[in-house]
Amino acid sequence: MKRKYIEMKLAIVEKEIEKLESKENSVSVNLREQKKKQWQLIEQLETLEEINQ
Repeated sequence: MKRKYIEMKLAIVEKEIEKLESKENSVSVNLREQKKKQWQLIEQLETLEEINQ
């Protein structure tokens, strides 16, 4: 009985870990995309400054 309970708790914890890892990957990808956009905007600003000089 105790073994079944521990196995059940372990399965729940493992599912939670999977969910968190999935979210972490999603956040990481989103962060990378936002940083790429940031650099693109910085480059656009630099180009505009060069044109306006």
